[in-house]
Amino acid sequence: MNRIFLTVALLVCCIWLTGAGRQRETINENWYFFRGDLPGAEQADLDPATWQPINLPHCWNAVDSYQTQDYYRGPGWYWKVITLPERYRGQRIYLRFDGASLRADVYINGTYIGHHKGGYTAFSFDMTEYLHTDRPNVLAVRVDNSEQDIPPLSADFTFFGGIYRDVWLMGVEEVHFDMDNMASPGIFMETPQVSGEAATVRVHGVVTNRSTKERQVVFTREIRDTENNVVLRESNRLTLKRGEKTPFDTQTGKIKAPRLWSPEDPYLYTFTCRLNDARSGELLDELVQPLGFRWFGFDPQTGFSLNGKPCKLNGVCRHQDQQYLGSALTDD
Repeated sequence: MNRIFLTVALLVCCIWLTGAGRQRETINENWYFFRGDLPGAEQADLDPATWQPINLPHCWNAVDSYQTQDYYRGPGWYWKVITLPERYRGQRIYLRFDGASLRADVYINGTYIGHHKGGYTAFSFDMTEYLHTDRPNVLAVRVDNSEQDIPPLSADFTFFGGIYRDVWLMGVEEVHFDMDNMASPGIFMETPQVSGEAATVRVHGVVTNRSTKERQVVFTREIRDTENNVVLRESNRLTLKRGEKTPFDTQTGKIKAPRLWSPEDPYLYTFTCRLNDARSGELLDELVQPLGFRWFGFDPQTGFSLNGKPCKLNGVCRHQDQQYLGSALTDD
């Protein structure tokens, strides 16, 4: 009897963990770049043979900005062929840019899908409706670092141009954590109560149901320490109406004696939010984020304190650039 029960339990666990869920990969390799403007550069039948082959991240001011104050400020075009991997079929497909300076206009197969203003914020687009699933796709991006109405309006540093951070291809199931909130993860964590004795976590956000029917999902929150031990696991059911977004806002139970984050001991837990279909157990979406517990305060007499102890703050100013790289810094 116990052996049968164990077998059934293992099968249930296997079923619960199946499903494609969220997928994400960089598409940094094999781009073409043209410095300047070029009518028709967004067209899918363009031949970029005369363009410069590059990989991302890329900055077109990696040299001239260190040699002259009159460095190039204007448009530049990026062009790439994307073949959608088979594992993405049936998912919502997003394109995410971690940074492009200062304005980016994005085209898929010659169709304009949107723009973003701001060189220092990430942005994303849902490009599902514009993609071919049976043949290659052409991605074209016009970036311009000359626009004068995008903050900061003036500064004593270089306004580097280019797609200077990673670009990601992302796939999600029809039910997923919100992908349309300013390229954020779609869930937000706070630590309303923190002490050396106990801590709690508030998590809020939105779940999107792009399917044509109402869905029942199990929403699980899980905290693990650096040794991968489960510190807390909680779950509840959500009812998602078809074609709608459902907000959630919940607070965990107490985590006893949390290991506190500090500069001397920068300890981080991992916080996982998971959506499973309530009937089949299929994994629909999962997000894993770092989580640190600490509290702080300011006092006019004693200054800044962290976790109840005085902590001296030292400021530093360092621009995000390096000669021969510009703002297209490597991970290292």
